[in-house]
Amino acid sequence: MRLRLCGLFSFVMLALLGCSSFHSLHQNVKTIDKSFPEYSISISNMSYQSPVVIVQLRSLDPLDVLSVDSTSRSNTLQLSAFDQTHYLLVFEDLDSDFIMQSNEPSQLIDLRNWHDKARANSNSLSVTPPAPSIEIVLAQKDDQFEAPFIGVNFIFKLNIELKKAAIGQITSLTSETFSRNTANIGMWKPAEFIDSKYAGLFFLQAYDPDKIPVLFVHGMNGTGGDFTPIIEQIDTKRYQVWLYNYPSSLSLPFLTKALSEIMKEITQRHSIDSLHLVAHSMGGLIAKGYLNQCSAVKECDFIRSFTSISSPFSGVKSAEMGVKYAPVVMPAWRGLSPNSTVISTLFDVSASEISPPHFLIFGYRLKGALNAESSDGVISLSSQLRPSAQLQAERVIGFDDDHVTILSSPNMHNQLFDFWQKQEIAEAGYLQF
Repeated sequence: MRLRLCGLFSFVMLALLGCSSFHSLHQNVKTIDKSFPEYSISISNMSYQSPVVIVQLRSLDPLDVLSVDSTSRSNTLQLSAFDQTHYLLVFEDLDSDFIMQSNEPSQLIDLRNWHDKARANSNSLSVTPPAPSIEIVLAQKDDQFEAPFIGVNFIFKLNIELKKAAIGQITSLTSETFSRNTANIGMWKPAEFIDSKYAGLFFLQAYDPDKIPVLFVHGMNGTGGDFTPIIEQIDTKRYQVWLYNYPSSLSLPFLTKALSEIMKEITQRHSIDSLHLVAHSMGGLIAKGYLNQCSAVKECDFIRSFTSISSPFSGVKSAEMGVKYAPVVMPAWRGLSPNSTVISTLFDVSASEISPPHFLIFGYRLKGALNAESSDGVISLSSQLRPSAQLQAERVIGFDDDHVTILSSPNMHNQLFDFWQKQEIAEAGYLQF
């Protein structure tokens, strides 16, 4: 397996790729931005005692909902919107029922002018500016336009239409979907990646209700095929493999939201009572973000375990350099920057909300004399072993492998499979009790 991961987070190496790659990236990001403009949201007067519900609306019709998000951990977040999102309704859900009540503080925002500002961010080949910032001030409702939304239950509006994503499509590991060329397209031509139907959640066999799904989430410049060494060792009589394939240059909030919505669609199609989630590198941030989202609305009780492998939970310093100095900013770099909202809020969760059990796997084989910090050759140990991540993990184990070879480690495979089985046994014992 040839994974070209080791230089991904080095700004110097990226710069050597030349202007053509950055130009392609810029044009593709502009295409994505037209469909999914991004905003930086700050919420004032938030109590942190109740979730805040964020509703994207095509019109002022309560039935014309495009998407619903929820947060209770932070007053700042990155929002991936839609080009048809004309209004943003935000309210503090005091009784946590996703129903807007007359006594719940709220604000309704007209986003149509904001879309123009968001699109303007991609009009130049100079350094891409940050997403437009919108301040939400939660207050008692005094706007006549909010009245139609009182009493509306938004828990049933949590799905969005993902027209171009493959959901549950059966394929094989030898498919072009998981090739090295496809990974590079996802890195530098994300719009082409999506239009080519490479994005989505793929099955390696027809859905079997008697087998436990294992959902794999790859890292930057990767595909689901990166997990081939693990997949080849899986007991296919007991497990079925699912692969989340995505263009890795796009923003982490967007990729997290896409995974969340795809999983909602999958769980509506199939009755799933058990699933293991495994993520490598940047995929660990996407998977953890998804778990935070679905835990907030109590929609992921079926997930038995979460395993992160060599994930940069404290971010990547060179991604911050890319944001500052690259001719075009790759959207993923913003989320990977150590001081980003994505990183700062990733483990901002109370002990009672931690679910499912987390197996934190890290690598520590340092290669090359130029590496001044302890790492696996790509991700520093300090980032892999973020203290808050360790505190929330049920098991933490390191392996003498680099960022790539760890996926082929037999010792790691054994520990991973053992963790799955222990969680399954624990769940079976709980159900019997």
